[in-house]
Amino acid sequence: MNERDRRWIIDRAENAREYSVRLSYNVRQTKKRQRNEGRWLSRAPFGLVADKTTRKLSPNRKLVEGKDYCPWDIVVRIFTSIAEGVSARALARRFNSEGIKTATGKGWRADAIRAIVIHPVYEGWLTVSPGGKSHKSPTLYYNDAGERVQVAADMSEMIPAELADRARRVLSGHQILPGKRRPGRPSKLLVGRLVCAHCGHRMNADGKSYNCQLRAAGGECPTPASAWCTAIEKYVAMRWLSRFTNASPDDPLVRILAERWQALTQPKRTAQYDDAVAAVKAAEAAIEQLANDRAAGLYSGAMGKHFPRLVREAEAKLETTQEQLNTLSGESRLDFAVLTNPLWARLKWRDANPELKRELVGLAIDRILVTRAPKQGARFDGWSRVNIKWADGSDDYSYPAQRKGALQDIWEGRPNAA
Repeated sequence: MNERDRRWIIDRAENAREYSVRLSYNVRQTKKRQRNEGRWLSRAPFGLVADKTTRKLSPNRKLVEGKDYCPWDIVVRIFTSIAEGVSARALARRFNSEGIKTATGKGWRADAIRAIVIHPVYEGWLTVSPGGKSHKSPTLYYNDAGERVQVAADMSEMIPAELADRARRVLSGHQILPGKRRPGRPSKLLVGRLVCAHCGHRMNADGKSYNCQLRAAGGECPTPASAWCTAIEKYVAMRWLSRFTNASPDDPLVRILAERWQALTQPKRTAQYDDAVAAVKAAEAAIEQLANDRAAGLYSGAMGKHFPRLVREAEAKLETTQEQLNTLSGESRLDFAVLTNPLWARLKWRDANPELKRELVGLAIDRILVTRAPKQGARFDGWSRVNIKWADGSDDYSYPAQRKGALQDIWEGRPNAA
């Protein structure tokens, strides 16, 4: 290759590079201008339709062929159902059983429902897509002034922010709904407190009985303990009430009972308090998401100048929600008298739901050691097989327990119970 040809190739290569750089810059600037104008640049998300001229989004209210609903009806149903506590999996199964299809004509899955709930576009805001996965991790787009950009033609037609926030809190597990058992909480009364006296392992509920966890897992326990749920639960409940009834005001257990009862009931679990707790968790999650987005390089370019302001806003929101939570928390004085009233304890137990009964047991009892029955099929005898470790450090060997007839009288509230 002579010098002239070499120079010609170099010139052409430089021209091509300059053209590529200029074209890339023009494309970026064009997309930036279009985004600042609130135009949706890709295919419209499920349930929405983009205007061919303005590229503004609006609800797709065209009826599905052969059906009496439109795609936007499905979106609204997703947000309302999730906000009411329906799980994403249950909702997906419900859609599939009703023959409702996704935009691609396939069946619904939980991750598809989650993608809709977490997407800000359904509130009317423009998003960007880090890594080209806008439906997996949608991120709000901010213009040069650091403001969110409206992509909806009419914000009043979109999902209300309050409904969207609640649905996301429920979906993430931050929102505890009234009347629903908290996920991860045992359903049996004594799970977490029963211990096999021989090997020291927990006893888990398996069907109608509690069994040594080591033996159930295939391990070797020389004398594994087991007990029928109804028998041992009734025995422990009677012992619990007996200890309440016989406690004197100067009993060390009384102060522990009062402190634990206050922790259980103050603040009261009102809907406002649950919302405040959920708001704090959501604010903490938002700060964590900002940190993750920055680590992923989202704020390394032009958006980097907005990062400090976004952090300040997120921290301010967290501080505000924390103040609201503290206001609702309140304080109360320890009430000793009510805890030693046998009528209070008996009525409280009678009216309690299973979750509250677990909490009531935990007021006075830390652990319960159970030994193996003397023979298979033997009638349950709590006096010989159960040793309760009370919250004040005492146990059945140091605390004189009410026995047999007297204990039954206390449990049933007979006049001679005292």
